[in-house]
Amino acid sequence: MKGLLLKFLVLAAPFVALLGIELFVLPIDFFTFRAWEALVTKYFRPADGIFYPNMHLIKTEHADKLGFSDPNPKRVEWFTDQYGSRQRPREREPERYDIVIVGDSNIAGSYFNQKDTIAEVLARKCGCEPIPTAVHSSSNC
Repeated sequence: MKGLLLKFLVLAAPFVALLGIELFVLPIDFFTFRAWEALVTKYFRPADGIFYPNMHLIKTEHADKLGFSDPNPKRVEWFTDQYGSRQRPREREPERYDIVIVGDSNIAGSYFNQKDTIAEVLARKCGCEPIPTAVHSSSNC
């Protein structure tokens, strides 16, 4: 019985080591093609945003071409706030928000640089305080 347990531990050790390397050594976007895929959480509570909170990620994206034939890769910068929404962290929260933007990946700005998202463009153009909120388009996204 002792030998069987030892053989099982020897079999499981590489898998546990690889999982530890993936979680604690490799960057969050190592196995993803887009920043959206790297920062989205699979399980979330409805009151929270769908991204990991307080993240900053700079990644080169290749749109839907996966980098194989895309002659124009795009370098994008992503920020998420403390609630898991895609917006830059603020020094202090505004007293009120003028516009609430609700939508899917098009609103969150998949394949857009942070400064090109609809919330930041609205803030620059109209001087208002928008707050973006993205939702999953399906339950097992």
